[in-house]
Amino acid sequence: MWWTRSYKLVILSNGNQIPVINVAPNKYDPICHVFSRDLAKAKNVKILIDHINSLNDNSSPIKLEAEDKCVLFISKNETFVSGFFDEFESFTIPTVELMRLVEEWLRFLGNYEAGNIPGVIPDNMKAELVIVPRSAVKEEYWNGDDEDLV
Repeated sequence: MWWTRSYKLVILSNGNQIPVINVAPNKYDPICHVFSRDLAKAKNVKILIDHINSLNDNSSPIKLEAEDKCVLFISKNETFVSGFFDEFESFTIPTVELMRLVEEWLRFLGNYEAGNIPGVIPDNMKAELVIVPRSAVKEEYWNGDDEDLV
């Protein structure tokens, strides 16, 4: 499919971090709203992937709602996206394309939650990790090989 996707962190003024998806063209943007709150956690996205993978031709569609923005009905082959209050024209996308988006989102969240995004301490690790200025660490703890850590 010819849409573009990006995965980002929004940092609030209080330091809280919110993982978000952006999708373009704007026609597909409503899908992003579904991946906030509960689906901004890797464990919940894994459960969604399992549910999507278990769909067959006779299954009832999986229904995902995004607050007051839209609702997705995910079937084995097609996903129907409908807006509330006529905000946008309803559309369908192949479920395989939605699955790509969900799997990419899971990889991003997995990297985020594991602390694998350079310079970012995820909320779930803030109690374990401390960042201090290099000058606050005794020089004896540094050796010449650690220059790349600066």
